[in-house]
Amino acid sequence: PTVAGMYLVTVTMEWTSQSSNSRALRLLKNGTSTFAIDERDAAAIQVGQSVTGVIECNGTTDYIEAQAWQNWTGG
Repeated sequence: PTVAGMYLVTVTMEWTSQSSNSRALRLLKNGTSTFAIDERDAAAIQVGQSVTGVIECNGTTDYIEAQAWQNWTGG
């Protein structure tokens, strides 16, 4: 963000249907500080998952990163 202030950030991920293992979405500030996370068993997520957080950015050096992860062992 190039303007200092508070930001509402949402990331949504669409997964294929799966009944085992787990999945996670998280939002980070500057690549290190997690400010929102949603981690659940895959069986609890049909195909869509989202996470929302509010973060303050300084308008110059801060940046926001979204990460998606799953531990699926299928082929």
